[in-house]
Amino acid sequence: MHLTGKQKRHLRAMGHALKPTLNLGKNGIDDAVLAQFETTLLARELVKVRLLTNCPLEADEAADAITAGSGATLAQKVGRTLLFYRAHPEHPVIRLPGGKDGATNSVAATPQPMGEDDGGAARPARRKRSQLTAR
Repeated sequence: MHLTGKQKRHLRAMGHALKPTLNLGKNGIDDAVLAQFETTLLARELVKVRLLTNCPLEADEAADAITAGSGATLAQKVGRTLLFYRAHPEHPVIRLPGGKDGATNSVAATPQPMGEDDGGAARPARRKRSQLTAR
């Protein structure tokens, strides 16, 4: 899956508050780690992985191995921390911006029927900083 820059930015913002759910240690990446990663990915869709100091792999090597073994997409790499994303195959929870319907993860606004006016309740114009302090 290829992510656009806007989609990666959205995932990075969501992943910022996450704690690493998978730590890679001295054994590196094996079948047990990939199975645990797969389970976590199905449950959360967004997984943060930390490479411990005794991990024999570099961050790029680990990212390539996890991507090849799971089909997840790397959304971010900062130092020894990796963020992966893969949508749930049946019930996706995270909706990326720029998708089929253009929806984001936030609640969509309810559209007003055409022809209805807002009753003249327009939002007041924003003031510039110089206008606020000049009073």
